[in-house]
Amino acid sequence: DALVLGLSRSSFSNYSRSSSGERQTYEGMIELGYILQLSQKLALQPGVQLILNPDGTGKNETLLVPGMQVSFNW
Repeated sequence: DALVLGLSRSSFSNYSRSSSGERQTYEGMIELGYILQLSQKLALQPGVQLILNPDGTGKNETLLVPGMQVSFNW
């Protein structure tokens, strides 16, 4: 089993614009998850992502996105 933490920050080009024409600055992401090894061949990874400044314009609320990854090895 393992605890997973991921951080990301992406900057947009100075020329980048949203679909509404607004200048975009950055978008960030924080991910927290846990890998649960159920057997040698099967693992589950529930997790949650926090998306900061979605669309890069500062006008959208921070998103909380749950997820589940299933891994099969054979």
